[in-house]
Amino acid sequence: MNRKCSVTLCMIVKNEEDYIVDCIRSVRHLIDEIVVMDTGSTDSTIEQGLAEGAKIYHYNWQQNFAEARNYALEQATGDWILVLDADERLEYIDRNKFNDLLIHSEVEGYFITIESDIGNGEEKIVDQVVRLFKNKASYRFSGAIHEQVVGSIKENNGGEGLASTEFKIIHRGYLNKRIKEKSKHVRNMEVIHQALLHQPCDSFLRYSLGIEYIQQGEITQANEQLTIALKNLTGREGYSHSVVVNLASGLLQTGQLQQAEDLIDQALIVLPNDSDLILLKGMVALHKKDYAATIPFLQQSIAGKTENTLVSSIHTLCGDLYVILDCCDQAELEYVTSLQNIPQHMYPLCQIIGLKQRGKSQLTWHRLSQFTSYQINKKLQLQLTNIKEVPLALVLALLNIMNQNTPGNVDITNACNDYLQAVMLYRPTDELSTLVIEYLICSAKMMLLYARMIVTNCDCTFVSITQKIADINNNNLDIIIRTLCPTWIPCITLHTMLPNVEL
Repeated sequence: MNRKCSVTLCMIVKNEEDYIVDCIRSVRHLIDEIVVMDTGSTDSTIEQGLAEGAKIYHYNWQQNFAEARNYALEQATGDWILVLDADERLEYIDRNKFNDLLIHSEVEGYFITIESDIGNGEEKIVDQVVRLFKNKASYRFSGAIHEQVVGSIKENNGGEGLASTEFKIIHRGYLNKRIKEKSKHVRNMEVIHQALLHQPCDSFLRYSLGIEYIQQGEITQANEQLTIALKNLTGREGYSHSVVVNLASGLLQTGQLQQAEDLIDQALIVLPNDSDLILLKGMVALHKKDYAATIPFLQQSIAGKTENTLVSSIHTLCGDLYVILDCCDQAELEYVTSLQNIPQHMYPLCQIIGLKQRGKSQLTWHRLSQFTSYQINKKLQLQLTNIKEVPLALVLALLNIMNQNTPGNVDITNACNDYLQAVMLYRPTDELSTLVIEYLICSAKMMLLYARMIVTNCDCTFVSITQKIADINNNNLDIIIRTLCPTWIPCITLHTMLPNVEL
């Protein structure tokens, strides 16, 4: 489909040689012009941008992101502007679908979902930001940091003119490695402090400073800045929710329980169904050791969560609390759900094993074996073996056998062989473990023999081969958890339950 509207990609960059090409190529099929505003690169960023067809402009950095963005906008000739940072890329969008966005005369700009990987990449935060908008002189960014264009668009359209898209930007700028490479905290702090000299009561600047302190682990200083930001809020700011959530989290972390509870209760009056606030309410009950009251809040909060890591952590904590309350059946259900969300987090599996060690488990090994796929289980076994957690690797290997133990399944042989190899890697440290390993090796060889009979469709009407494997499997699992595995007990970690920092 042809289109009459042209689109300019606008970027501001500095030393982005590892990212700029991927960013540009992710939108190459959608854009007509590339404007790159360089603020002082000393690597190959400029050369790579030129090779991709970008128009390169140079800007003397003034500690103000909005000014740099707006200077880039002044160079754009397209009818529409698409704004990306070099460490972002747009998930693939069909050109026709993208063009359809540009023909709606009543829409001046679009919110696009930004999914940011944080930490080491295991967690994500999601936000909605206007990054696609019409190229008009009145539409300009504001804010020295975390700059936004949404305000000027609304101001010029009576609060209207914006719509949302299903498209997504993947952002890698908040990964620990990336932050360290770019010295982002140092740069951001300089920008914010410079801006505060002229706007000391600006709530967004105080909020931004608080977030920087949180990311550096300086929670007390973060609380001070977020408290100032909260006092200056009108309630109409898009970041109001984040101020409240992060301040309440910070108060809990610094032991100011009553202040946190008061803040959460006040916010819940306005937002009674907010999942973050409900989760924080559960954290207050947990700090008070009111475990029975904690669980309903935690379970209610899951409904509004999309991050697998956080959902898994909530289920795990519910499992721990059920164990403390001696409701072991419910605990196991929570642990299994947690494993299904994040199979690589072994804590829930260890807690189920702990319940079995103490004779409090009603969960069958067969039910447990279904928490993940054959291939993921194999990867987990290898990782555990590499870090010398062989007993737990043996448990996973046996669960994989159990999950594959069906007539005609060719993977059963590989699963049994994996178990045999894992057993032979174990290095006994005493006479008991030596005898146990010798027994397990014999069992593994017997299961492998039975597995080969399954694959070859051996007709054994006098005995069920799958039942033989299941019996040996159950026997080996019970022996391993009682002789080779340590005794696992719940270890509640409060900080992992607090809502993620919103940026």
